[in-house]
Amino acid sequence: CCIMEIGMGLRGLDSQPLSRKGNKMLHFRDHVNQAERSKWLNKELKDAAHTYRIPGYNVPPPYSQISFKRRPTHCVDVGVNVAGFSIYASPFFKNVTGFEPARSTYHTAVENIKSSGKKNIKVNNLAVGDKSGETVHLRTHENELSRDASCFNPAQHPGWGREQVEEVSTICLEDIYSQHNIDYIDYMKVDCEGSEYPLLIN
Repeated sequence: CCIMEIGMGLRGLDSQPLSRKGNKMLHFRDHVNQAERSKWLNKELKDAAHTYRIPGYNVPPPYSQISFKRRPTHCVDVGVNVAGFSIYASPFFKNVTGFEPARSTYHTAVENIKSSGKKNIKVNNLAVGDKSGETVHLRTHENELSRDASCFNPAQHPGWGREQVEEVSTICLEDIYSQHNIDYIDYMKVDCEGSEYPLLIN
């Protein structure tokens, strides 16, 4: 991998709600007003452009000497969220392959990509870790904000008592290469809520 950004965790790429009903976030697909959807997605793309730096495009001095080893082809987005980064990065790469474990957020990402008209993005509803084929229990905080999704044990963490739990399969970095016909990852964004180290050490 040539260029990597790890665990940014910045507010800009979190799934920002357009409105709430009580303490529940309304996802992208819950809105029927196309103007609101477009406004929200445009904000996500603006935040992605501000947050993430891609060599040859928006890397300011003194880091502008950083460059790709070849013409950038493959971008991997680990922790797609609502696809703000994937859509933003798609013009710079031939392919963008993403992974989002939270099912609701995954469907929101798919709709955002469809709405954007980008054809070179593929998102998978999988968790990325150190092994493939395992089943992990993904816990989402009661307010359903996707940035609060994790596989940790909530017993010692107040406020996670009424979390939603879903099962999701895993894929490791080696299988990302083999299953998606990737010979070399030119750029990888990693924001996977604590799985960064197992993913990379493997």
